Amino acid sequence: MKKSLFALAALGVFASAAQAQSSVTLYGILDVAVGSVTKSYSGDPAFPATINPVSLNSATGSTTGMFNGGISGSRWGMKGSEDLGGGMNAIFNLESALNVPTGQLSNAQQSLSNNGASGAVLPFTANANSAIDGQLFSRAANVGLSGSFGTVLLGRSTTHQFEQTAAYDPVQAAQLFSPLGFSGTIGGGGGASENSRLDNSVKYTYTNDGLLVGAQYKFGGIAGSTTAGSAVGGVIGYEKDMFGVRASYLSSTDTVIASTDAYNNGGLATTVYNTTAYMLSGKFKPTNDSTLKAGYEHYTLSAPNAGDLGFAATAGPTNVQTLAYFSTTSASALYTGGDQNVNVYWFGGDYNATPQLNLAAGYYYINYDSFSKTTSSSATVYPIGSYNISAFSLLADYSFSKRTDVYAGAMILSYGGDSCYVNATGPKTATTNCTGSSMIGSATPNTNNAIYAVGIRHKF
Repeated sequence: MKKSLFALAALGVFASAAQAQSSVTLYGILDVAVGSVTKSYSGDPAFPATINPVSLNSATGSTTGMFNGGISGSRWGMKGSEDLGGGMNAIFNLESALNVPTGQLSNAQQSLSNNGASGAVLPFTANANSAIDGQLFSRAANVGLSGSFGTVLLGRSTTHQFEQTAAYDPVQAAQLFSPLGFSGTIGGGGGASENSRLDNSVKYTYTNDGLLVGAQYKFGGIAGSTTAGSAVGGVIGYEKDMFGVRASYLSSTDTVIASTDAYNNGGLATTVYNTTAYMLSGKFKPTNDSTLKAGYEHYTLSAPNAGDLGFAATAGPTNVQTLAYFSTTSASALYTGGDQNVNVYWFGGDYNATPQLNLAAGYYYINYDSFSKTTSSSATVYPIGSYNISAFSLLADYSFSKRTDVYAGAMILSYGGDSCYVNATGPKTATTNCTGSSMIGSATPNTNNAIYAVGIRHKF
C-alpha cells in the first residue's frame, strides 16, 4: 500500500514537472471607441483603425461612428514556451488583428483597393497603407529560442523601431490619438508602414540590467539578388530607475509602398523605394507618478535599385507583386525622383492622478522636406513643395482593473506648407498656393482636423 501511494505521488510530481516545462497562452485585446472626426471620409469596415484622422485630405464632412482600437489595435493571439533546460526556452508567437465593430480581419490593403473603384477621382472611404493587410497572423508569426544569450526570433516580427515608438510615445502610442500610434510610416516602419513588421526576418534582442541591444535582418527572397526586398535594422538603449534612452536604425532595399490608384478606375497602386531611417528617444521620471518623453526620427525615401529587380526604372513592373503584401495591382512604378526627407519630433508626458486614472498629453511635428513624387499611373516626376503636420493629443485612461479600462481622447491637427499637386481626370500637374501635398483630387485640402472619442479596452 505504501509503495502504491509513493508511486502515485511520484507520478503526480513528474506530471506537474512535465506540464511546467511547456505552456501555451491564448491572449488578446478588444478595444472599441465611439467618436467623431471633424473632416473625414466614411469609415472602412476592414481598415485597422476604421477611420484616418491623421493624413491630409479634402473631405468636407464629419464622420461619427464606432471605431476599432482607440488606444490599442484589437487582436488575439497564442504564445508559448518550452523549457529546454540549462536556462534555454523554445518560444513562439502567433498574433492576428481584427476589427471588433465588424468582426473582420483588419485589412488596410482592402481599404486601399476599395477606393475609387467606380472611376471616382476622390477616395470615398478612409484608408492608408499598412503592414496589417488581412494576413491570418498579420501582427506576428514567429518561432525562436531565448536564454541568457538573449532572444532569437525567425519569421514575421515587429521592428525594434516599432517597439521604440510604443515605449517612448507620451500617449501610449494610441492608434487614434497619436500620429506615431496610427502611422507605421513614422511609427516603426522607417518611412514605409509595410516595414513596421518584417516577413522572413531574423531578429535578435538582448537585455541585461537596463541595457538593450538588438539587430534584425529581412531576407528578400528575390532570385538573382541578395539585396532586393531586404531590410536591416538595429537598436541600442539603456533604461533604469528614472532614466531611459534608445537609438535605432532601419533601412530597406526595393521596398513596396501601396496606395489607392485613383487614376485608373480604382484598385491598388504600388511604388518601389529604398528607405533609410534613424530614431532617437528618451524619457525621464521626475516623480514616481509622472514621466516625460521625447523623440526624434529622420527617414529618407529614395530611388530603388532597379537593376536588382530586373526591369527598367521607367517600366510598370509586372513582378512587383512579389515584394508586396497583396497579389494584384492596377498601376505600379519605380520611384525615380529626388530623395524625400522627413523629420519627426515629439514630446509630452503622463501623470498618474490616482492609482486608477492616468492623464497624458503629447505634441507631434512632422516636416516633409521639399521633394519630388512619382505619380501612381506613370513614372513621371512632379515637384512637390515642403509641408508639415502639427498634432496635439490628450488622453485620459481610467482602469477598473488590470484587464479593463475606459478612456477619453482627442487629437487636434493642423497642416501647413508651400504647394501641393492636384489631379482632376488627367495627369497630375504642379500648382502653387495650396497647403499640403498628400491630396488626391481637385478640391482644396484641409488645413486642420480633429478627432474626439471615448472607448473601452479589455485585455484577456
